[in-house]
Amino acid sequence: MSSTDIQLGQVTLSHVAGKGGMGSVWRGNLADHPEPVAVKVVTAKTADYERFYSLFRREIRASAALRHPLIVRLFEQGTVDDSAAQSSDGRLVSGAPYFVMEWVDALGPVTHLRDTSWSNLRRILMLLLDALAHAHARGIIHRDIKPGNVLLLTDKLGLPSIKLTDFGIAHQLDMLRSSERDIADSEFEPIMGTPYYMAPEQIRGKWRLYGPWTDLYAVGCLAWQLATGTRPFVGKSLREVAKAHLEGGLPKFEP
Repeated sequence: MSSTDIQLGQVTLSHVAGKGGMGSVWRGNLADHPEPVAVKVVTAKTADYERFYSLFRREIRASAALRHPLIVRLFEQGTVDDSAAQSSDGRLVSGAPYFVMEWVDALGPVTHLRDTSWSNLRRILMLLLDALAHAHARGIIHRDIKPGNVLLLTDKLGLPSIKLTDFGIAHQLDMLRSSERDIADSEFEPIMGTPYYMAPEQIRGKWRLYGPWTDLYAVGCLAWQLATGTRPFVGKSLREVAKAHLEGGLPKFEP
């Protein structure tokens, strides 16, 4: 370990590979694991970390049990300790949740697919549905199917392939953005997910109605975008996008 590396549990962090609104992704090495790993660390200082763990520890553990070649594996989770926070020069927050995942050298989001022939589109969508079927059969739904969570790769034969990421994480991170409601005791929750791909029950915030169909609706929106180059439901604001999902008809299909 070099002098600039940070020890976080069983993981040695080397450098920040990317940043987002709620946190950062580090490249690191997991003890007794031969390949590099990605470590997603929540760095939002206003996040209610204790509430996060009390509500979602079980679901994240269930997601970590998924074993499928097309799903990015979630190895472990934890919270940043004081030592790691102090040695990070302010880049990590003590007590913040982190997730250790399989590192994927992707070409980008699935929308980077250049050859959008019907055979390639069908292949990509069948692979995505296969990954989702594996999770749905085990009672786990993703809730945030979007291009950025469907990573584009090339397999050993040079054919397009995918890796589905953020299983069990995307929804939980979204929950950290809301502290006004007690989600566990309410039929409703704040709107979660990416509006362009959200199912009606997500837009309405009725989490008790979530199911495999919630993911399949998002797959349909993504399939439309891959086939036509445009999203099926658009608007000048998030409210307009939501209204289009609930009340608008599909535009003319022009591949």
